[in-house]
Amino acid sequence: MKRNVVTVCLVLFALALSFNVSSCKGWKLDSERKANEQAGFGKLTNEELENERSQNEAAGLGRICNAEVEKERSENDAAGLGRYTNAEIDAMPLNPRKVPEGYVFVDGGVFQKGDTNAVGEDEWDFEFKTEYKSAASCTFIIGKTEVTQKLYENVIGKNPSTYKGVNKPVHNVSWYDAVEFCNALSKKDNLTPCYSKNSSGKWTWDKNADGWRLPTEAEWQWAAKGGVKSKGYEYSGSNKADDVSWNLMNSSFKPKDVATKSPNELGLYDMSGNVEEWCWDAVCCGGCFLSGDGFGGEITCKVDWGGHPRKPSDSCKLSGILGFRIVRSAPVSIVPNKAMTAGANLKLRSSEATSSNVLTIMQAGTKVKILELGKSETIDGIVSNWVKVEVQADAKDRDGKPIEQGLVGWCYGGYLF
Repeated sequence: MKRNVVTVCLVLFALALSFNVSSCKGWKLDSERKANEQAGFGKLTNEELENERSQNEAAGLGRICNAEVEKERSENDAAGLGRYTNAEIDAMPLNPRKVPEGYVFVDGGVFQKGDTNAVGEDEWDFEFKTEYKSAASCTFIIGKTEVTQKLYENVIGKNPSTYKGVNKPVHNVSWYDAVEFCNALSKKDNLTPCYSKNSSGKWTWDKNADGWRLPTEAEWQWAAKGGVKSKGYEYSGSNKADDVSWNLMNSSFKPKDVATKSPNELGLYDMSGNVEEWCWDAVCCGGCFLSGDGFGGEITCKVDWGGHPRKPSDSCKLSGILGFRIVRSAPVSIVPNKAMTAGANLKLRSSEATSSNVLTIMQAGTKVKILELGKSETIDGIVSNWVKVEVQADAKDRDGKPIEQGLVGWCYGGYLF
């Protein structure tokens, strides 16, 4: 009997001890959760907090917890740097915190672009093709204003403009003039020029270069619409043309000083109005010109209007005075196992040739994984490689129909970023 009493006492003591230990542990975890929540880390134990930090560090987000990830992304987005953590920004080849004065960082995205009724011509340096209305843009920096006469003359040594003024946009320049300016400024800034002439004398764009260049039409339209900050305005920055543009109704048919109207959502000036602007695709965007014969009709400086084709030798027409603004982007390296994005509706083919069978047409923004590099080729003036790719999850074709995940084919790398 005595032994049984002792046994019962020992059992009760063990249970009490276990209860106290569990209670102590529970109190400790509750205390950790409370302290971490007050510190802004979320209602996590120290172990859970450490796990989140380790996972985010492995993902390249920095050694921070999920709450800190969201906080950094929100703060950087509000500062115009995009929804990135500090670690992601520091790892970028084109760091948005180090944008030169007079330029703006533009985060990439997928959007619907305006029509471009372009037709290739023998005089052009390359055949311009447009078979898509959706497009995707990588991140880049772009001039807040059109290139001024002061900057152009400082780099080139002359000013071809008809209407003089150091702060007016340079105009009466051809596409060739704009390309040569980009190369000259790149050399002056110790950057690698983007453009060169091939053996047949045609200009090509090396996407591995980090120098100044003309925006593509897609980049120009994305920036004009306000990029990820777009509020859907009819004009670039407003629903009222006169707020943001010098146009035929208020400019006396002459270019005006840059940045004298309100900017758009990204802080860019004159994306509607003032001079028309050359793009790499040998089309002009922006400006305000009259439809029809050039002497009557509707003002067409709306952001949904696509670029219109020009011959590269053009410099001035009744429908507009031609200038340009410049951009820079990080060099595009294409290597096996890298994840990349289609910058336009892009054909996936059975082999590395434009004559091969088309398996599907991937929608702009489709994610692919690089499997193999093929031959180098110049297409639409872009120097790049054909690449064998594997389509990733949630891909769609240009008609919005699902593409089988894991589909393998070849596409031209010049349209990937």
